[in-house]
Amino acid sequence: MGVEYRGRSTIAGSLVKASIWIAVVASLAQRFAGDAEAVTAPILAMALGGIAVEIAGARFIEGRWFALAKTALFAGFAAAAPEFGLLAASAAYDFAYRWPVPSAAVPPLLFAFVVPPASWVVLGLSSALAAAAGWVNERHEAGETRHRSAIDRERTARYRLEQAQRRIERMSGELVSATERAERTRIAQEMHDGVGHRLTGALMQLQAVERLVESQPDRARTMLRNGIEALQAAADSVRETVYDLRPRPESGAHAIRRLAAECRVCPVELSLDDEAFAALPESHREACIAAVRELLTNAARHSRASRITIRIEAGRSLRLVYRDDGVGTSVVREGIGLHGIRTRAEALGGTVGVSGHDGFVVRCVIPVREEHERDTSRNC
Repeated sequence: MGVEYRGRSTIAGSLVKASIWIAVVASLAQRFAGDAEAVTAPILAMALGGIAVEIAGARFIEGRWFALAKTALFAGFAAAAPEFGLLAASAAYDFAYRWPVPSAAVPPLLFAFVVPPASWVVLGLSSALAAAAGWVNERHEAGETRHRSAIDRERTARYRLEQAQRRIERMSGELVSATERAERTRIAQEMHDGVGHRLTGALMQLQAVERLVESQPDRARTMLRNGIEALQAAADSVRETVYDLRPRPESGAHAIRRLAAECRVCPVELSLDDEAFAALPESHREACIAAVRELLTNAARHSRASRITIRIEAGRSLRLVYRDDGVGTSVVREGIGLHGIRTRAEALGGTVGVSGHDGFVVRCVIPVREEHERDTSRNC
């Protein structure tokens, strides 16, 4: 687009200069009409030379010094033949195009010293029009230059952004690889230090049992028990390692608030102290979140309730009370959901009570171990 506009700019300037030279040639033709022999060689040379200078300036030579030299040359032509005074307009175009607009007044003032006063009006008007054309052309070309610069900056910024994105992707891949290597190393170290040593010890115990089972049965039984305990410890270590690899589910109060907010059955009134809930053991929090999730799922499937209230109290025990005003039942049959709630609670030493006489009510109480309470108070 820049080359295309530059071509249009050159054409516009050439049209202005060609119009001026047509006017000059017409003036010369009018002066020497009917007397072609009066056209002297110097006048013809000046005309041809001036046209050559214009072509050279448009195609090959640019710059302010060339414009100054051309102005002085054309002023000399005007001193020899007043018809060349119109070339002041060509010089005014160059000045307005290359310098601030007021500088375009220099050529007509200079030419005024070498042309008759009768030509000053035409000189001034033609120079003003040419200067206006030069200024407009310069403004358009400057705007196009700014536009091209903006495009170049945008292209450069996009290229740098793409480079940065590729670097980030490469570094991200390297970070993931490094993290995976570090995690593999950690797991291998844990398996070697924990499971490996326990399995080695159990293997040695069982090999000794095989040798002593007939000669020293009592000692063999003792070593067999030790081997079984070592295998149990190795299994526990594997279980703990696998548990550490699992993604942790949400276990904060925000998880329960999110479940209540996402309930589409009816509004849920939730009473919950976030800080007290956060102080509970993680196992208690996970059991409570799972219970709330299951109860709200059951309400969506069966209750047809218009109101649900959930109250959770955390202290020496975790107390969860769920109540809705939906369809109750005289005989509560525990499905997988309620059975899962009861199983989790009983695994932590808790109890679950269910009633379907007035809507649906579930009460769950899980005690908190005294050691956890002492740890919490010590941290506070």
